[in-house]
Amino acid sequence: MKTKIFILGMTLVSCIFIFSQCTEIGTDKQNNPKPSFGGYESQIKWGEHLVTVGGCADCHTPKK
Repeated sequence: MKTKIFILGMTLVSCIFIFSQCTEIGTDKQNNPKPSFGGYESQIKWGEHLVTVGGCADCHTPKK
């Protein structure tokens, strides 16, 4: 009996967590603002900037 109550309680907590993460169900994509990429025109340019500033290419590229 304790196991059934525990499983029911965990299911309830899981459902509450899942539904609390949902945001504005049913909104139109037209109402959502255009994504901003730190002032860059595309996500690729923004990523290049982050890699350069963060120094990711120092370790994550083949050594020459």
